[in-house]
Amino acid sequence: TRIRRKLERERFVLPIVKYKKENPGTGKLEVMDSFEASFYSLLDRRNAPNIGELINITLDAIEEKNKAKLEGVFRNIDFNSEAALGPTQERNRLLALLLEDFNKPELDLSPDRVTEDIIGNTYMFMISKFAADSGKKAGEFYTPAPVAELVAKLANPKPGQRICDPACGSGGLLLAAGHEVGNSNYALYGMEVNGATWALCRMNMFLHNADSARIERCNTLTAPALVENDQLMKFDIVVANPPFSLDKWGAEEAEADRFNRFWRGIPPKSKGDWAFISHMIEAAEPGSGRVAVVVPHGVLFRGSKEGLIRRAVIEENLLDAVIGLPANLFLSTGIPVAILVFDRSREREVVNHVCDLAGKDFETYIRVLYGTLLDVSRSYQRQLIGATSSLKERVQEAIRNTDPVFPSRAVVACQGVEGAYSQNACDKLFSLPNIMYFNSFSGVFQAVESGLCRYGILPIENSTAGSVNEVYDLMKKHNFYIVRSIKLRIDHNLLAKKGTKLSDIKEIYSHQQALDQCSEFLKSLKGVKITVCENTAVAAKFVAESERNDVAAISSKNCAELYSLSVLSNTVQNNDNNYTRFICISKSLEIYPGADKVSMMFSIAHKPGTLYNVVSRFSTLGLNLTKLESRPMPGKDFEFLFYFDLNASIYDEKVPELLGEFDDEFDPFTFLGSYSEMI
Repeated sequence: TRIRRKLERERFVLPIVKYKKENPGTGKLEVMDSFEASFYSLLDRRNAPNIGELINITLDAIEEKNKAKLEGVFRNIDFNSEAALGPTQERNRLLALLLEDFNKPELDLSPDRVTEDIIGNTYMFMISKFAADSGKKAGEFYTPAPVAELVAKLANPKPGQRICDPACGSGGLLLAAGHEVGNSNYALYGMEVNGATWALCRMNMFLHNADSARIERCNTLTAPALVENDQLMKFDIVVANPPFSLDKWGAEEAEADRFNRFWRGIPPKSKGDWAFISHMIEAAEPGSGRVAVVVPHGVLFRGSKEGLIRRAVIEENLLDAVIGLPANLFLSTGIPVAILVFDRSREREVVNHVCDLAGKDFETYIRVLYGTLLDVSRSYQRQLIGATSSLKERVQEAIRNTDPVFPSRAVVACQGVEGAYSQNACDKLFSLPNIMYFNSFSGVFQAVESGLCRYGILPIENSTAGSVNEVYDLMKKHNFYIVRSIKLRIDHNLLAKKGTKLSDIKEIYSHQQALDQCSEFLKSLKGVKITVCENTAVAAKFVAESERNDVAAISSKNCAELYSLSVLSNTVQNNDNNYTRFICISKSLEIYPGADKVSMMFSIAHKPGTLYNVVSRFSTLGLNLTKLESRPMPGKDFEFLFYFDLNASIYDEKVPELLGEFDDEFDPFTFLGSYSEMI
């Protein structure tokens, strides 16, 4: 028992198989045989009348016990198939001979005789022989060893890097790239659409001691599975020998690709070569990733859509090398092929070269200048080739589908009670609103997000007290769009019950923002307690309903009339020029004619110069940045979300283009809407 427990902690476990069969007398399953799931157990039973079934049961047991490494590998193998192996008698004879052949001394692969490398290389040899004997169809999943080695050397992987093959076939090229590292300090990732080939690859990884390799069964072009945080995983090295000129690769779905991999253009539906290349470039680490891909020669000279994509890649300075190979190297085709090498660090090399020429005194300035130039250059390239993005398309769709006139009536959520400043803002935005009141800002967001209310009104900033931080923090949690905004002049007054004098007041109630806006007046009052409540109108209502005569509220004159209170002090705010900006939010993206403001929120890398690079792009495009606010990201130390307001017309082509770029570059990125503001 101790030995078996120890064995179960090894990287590969041989379980005990229990062969069960129904007892005709009792109708219950009974164990008819019990044995270790090993080759020698099957060899001992090679003459059993159900040897095919026993082999299947043994493989199932091995797969189940070694799920992390072998799940799905034996799923499509059936040694008891009459269609594949013939009638029972002939099938049993063939399987018995197969087991006896593998028992020959020269095929003894015991650990004391051979190393794991020999076992793995033997498996690769068998795959290559199978591919050669099976012709073109089988050759699609196998890259000849000399080509795989050349691609791996051109990719030049280093220790500690992540290596991916998005069309990995049986895994030979992926293993060759790992071997090129020179030690075991690397991570392998792959994707393969064919189930049988995927199983070959999983077994290949296992036999080469690459148990930790993550090999996903998926369609790389239409539904890639190597994703993290809803973005494509990024790799230091991307290598592939994808199917040449793949027909029906998914061009119809590419325009709406959620990863925006095909922004340079969508390849023809009958030739998927540039689709694979586009995926590989986008999956390579920006600024450092390296790509090596085997392609047919047509990729180098075909025109039309492919020509535009090729031009874009070259103008981005990504293409590092083109290596021509002779014909008849591949089993799947006799045409000559090439290896393309792309290097996403080439831009950085240009900057480094200019810095060397300029000298150390100017290095910082050169890096900032050229970083901005390269960002603008990429933007211009996207415009030249008519690149699109899912966000850009959503914006254009919203412009087409939104009614030409802002609605006069709607169900609107406001925070507080009747008389709140939010209600005043709502009444100015809508002629006939049906207002629902909620106790908190969070309640307003939830009412809109759930569909209970079509719109919600929220204060976002004040000219005296600054931003309403609670609203900004809630913005990160809810899905919404700003459809309009309004600046409302705020005139605060000290309200109390009729007959109450200022000297009677012991406690004042109001919202925190109102208290901040009236801080100088409050400091002038001695011995008065300040109590924060949800809303200025709530404060007024509380005072009106209170049995005390020594309480007051900072609120509006409208609330004084509404709740029959008297005004003890007029305009108690610090600044007469006191305005609060309110936003009107919606669950759906609505862009009404005249929209000339854009709001967005995203996170950028915590590195010197990254915020400058973003702001400089606004300046370069002639866009006026009117607000920049940062808020800490919950659960992340010293990482921030930045909120941007721009004076920018969404009808200006460069604006949706820039939004699409940001959507691709930053994670998370949230487009908050395009709208106009009432004053």
